[in-house]
Amino acid sequence: MKTVCQVCGKEIESTLRQGQPYRRYCSPACSAKAYRQRHHSEVLQRKREAYRRRKGQHDQQQDANP
Repeated sequence: MKTVCQVCGKEIESTLRQGQPYRRYCSPACSAKAYRQRHHSEVLQRKREAYRRRKGQHDQQQDANP
């Protein structure tokens, strides 16, 4: 069965296995991109929190080493 990647449109070969859905994405990169699109606000929030943690650690190091 031939299907099309839902992200990039590349044609992929998909085999149906009992109890498992067909392939939706041609590569892990397309799968990750689709996840980021589906969970955009959550991913963005995690990035912001990580940035603030890194920035806070950097600021603390600068305060300790004038």
